[in-house]
Amino acid sequence: MKPTIALLTALSLTTSLLLGGCASFRDDNRTSITEWPLKAGEKKPSVNLFVTGQAWVNDDQIPADKVQSNFLGQWRTQAGKAFEESGLFSEVKLGEDEPTDVRVDIAIHMHGEYSQTLSFLLGFTFGLSSLVVPQKSTAAFSVTATFTERDGRSLGEFKQSETVATWVQLFLLFAMPFREGLQATETQVVYDLHRAILQESQHKHVLSGPSIVSAPGPSSSSPLTQ
Repeated sequence: MKPTIALLTALSLTTSLLLGGCASFRDDNRTSITEWPLKAGEKKPSVNLFVTGQAWVNDDQIPADKVQSNFLGQWRTQAGKAFEESGLFSEVKLGEDEPTDVRVDIAIHMHGEYSQTLSFLLGFTFGLSSLVVPQKSTAAFSVTATFTERDGRSLGEFKQSETVATWVQLFLLFAMPFREGLQATETQVVYDLHRAILQESQHKHVLSGPSIVSAPGPSSSSPLTQ
C-alpha cells in the first residue's frame, strides 16, 4: 500500500510541475522602504545578531531540527545581508561571543497554510485537478527584532510582517516568466522585512544615543563576520 501511495504522490507532483503553472505574489504589508542604504551617523556602532526561527504548516509546528536544517541558515544570511548593506554599522557579527556596541535578538516566524482537501484531490487525480481548479498556499512571515545596548539597556523592539501567496494552475504558465520562483520570493521577503525594521529603527533614532558607540568606528562598514 505504501509504495502505491508514494507512486501516486510522485506522479501527481510531477504532473503538476510539468502541466501546471505557479506564481507567487507578495501582499507588501510591511512598511514601505523609501531609502536604502540608510543614512548613518558620524560614528557607527558594531552589532551582533542572534537569529532564531520557528515555522508552522497549518496548525502543526515544524520540528526545531527541520527548521534549523531547512530555513534558519538562509534566514540568518538575509539578516546579516540587510544589516551589513544598511550602512548603519561598523561591523556586523552573527552570534559571536565577542561583545559589540549593540546586540539584536531576531525572532523569525513562518506560518504556512494550504488546503488539505485540494491536496487530497490532487493525489487522486494525478495532479490534473491543478489544471482546472486553482490551488492556493500562503506563507506568512513575521520578524521581531529587539535592540539592546552593550550594558543590557533595551533600545527598542520592532516587528514587521508580510505574506506570500502562491497559486498553482495551468493558466499561470503564462505568468511564470514574469514572476520570481517561490523560494526566491520568500528569500526576498525575509530580507525586506529586516530592511523595514532597520529603517523604522533609524526613524526612531535608536542608534543615535551618545552611549551607543564606545569608540570611533571606521568610515565604512567592515565585512560580515560569523
